[in-house]
Amino acid sequence: MININLLAGIYLILSVILFLYSMKSYRNSLKSYLYAIALNVFPLIYIGYLGNESTRLFRIPIAYFPLIASFFSSLVISRSKILRKEKFLFFIYLTLLFYLFVQSFLIIKIQNYASFLEYYFMWVVNIFLMFTVSYITYHINYKILLDILKKLVLLITISSLIGILKYLMRLQYDANFMPMMVRNGTAYIIVMVTPILLFLRDTRVLKSYIFISSVILYFICLLLIKSRMGLIGFMFAFIIYYVYKYKFQLHKLIPFLLLFIFTFVVMLYSPIGKSSQERLKRTLVSAQLVLSGEGLTPEMGDYARFQLILYGIEIIKKNFWFGTGVGLENYRIKLRELNPIRESKPHNFYVSYLAEFGMIGFSILMILLLMVWRRFSRIGISKTLSYAFNTIFITVMFMLFMNEYITYPFTWFIWGIGLGLSYVKTGEINETL
Repeated sequence: MININLLAGIYLILSVILFLYSMKSYRNSLKSYLYAIALNVFPLIYIGYLGNESTRLFRIPIAYFPLIASFFSSLVISRSKILRKEKFLFFIYLTLLFYLFVQSFLIIKIQNYASFLEYYFMWVVNIFLMFTVSYITYHINYKILLDILKKLVLLITISSLIGILKYLMRLQYDANFMPMMVRNGTAYIIVMVTPILLFLRDTRVLKSYIFISSVILYFICLLLIKSRMGLIGFMFAFIIYYVYKYKFQLHKLIPFLLLFIFTFVVMLYSPIGKSSQERLKRTLVSAQLVLSGEGLTPEMGDYARFQLILYGIEIIKKNFWFGTGVGLENYRIKLRELNPIRESKPHNFYVSYLAEFGMIGFSILMILLLMVWRRFSRIGISKTLSYAFNTIFITVMFMLFMNEYITYPFTWFIWGIGLGLSYVKTGEINETL
């Protein structure tokens, strides 16, 4: 049995060390986010699944301690500056925060202040993290950034191998290589890194054998994590990336897609893909029943998830313009009025945050996200790099139909890199610390 207080103490010390390391230069600051991931993998290599809820200190997941250290070091080293070109985007961010405060305290008059502070703080930190990473990215050498992206891909490759070995050694029931994170969170990281892997291969930064090994390990790890979202997202990311790359060159696009889908299906129907195959089949059956109007019955695996979405839609109807107010507990207050089978959010970003923020707040958030996406198409250093970040954004927005990981710090870290690159002019090299 793990002593959570001892574990938290160890990770606080490691996070302080990481903070001091990342203060040395902009390069170290960006690399520290990779070390933050590594600290969730390697020190726990012989430990099975611990979970996100059971490993918290003062309501903060211990897994986030290193990421928080990286964020604060980025704030200090950048002096909390943002790029001048981002001022309007930053204004939208401030508008969102102002609205959520007014919505929760003056319009809705929420009942649970602790829940508000917890979730409001997440939005403040995560989006500002993107601006800070963008500033740092803009001020480092492009070759250094490529090296950091390469190390990120290799880190996830090695971590995937560790997850597979932990599963084979029966240290845990799946291949989740981050014991303090839920399996979908781990799958989410693998999928987000996949377009970067494809970019590095197309630009020949990675050798063929490393690329092939990484793709295989990513896929096997996702199969053994048994994440439907991860497998669907992985396939979706591959398809979107090459749609961007080949566009209307159907003679190149179609053969590639057919080969990829064939390989995906073969792996899925292999012995290691049996559990994931059954989960995907269940998803297809559930979708067919919902679309046909028959609905799901209580004994079906996806019944609870479907009901949570229906509850969310009902809450949206009753609180359309202003929502329930920020925070899970404030959402639950409205949910209890429906006598739910489970007091949980819908596992769907669009339903969940439209219900929580209301149409006004959700619209502001979507404007901010669409403006970020628009910047990715303006990455001028490399078209392939632009394809990669566009693919990451579209894939994340697609996966958000199956989760609510919009408050996942790693998402905003990756988007921050893409945002910073979008302001670097073609041929411009930024030298700094």
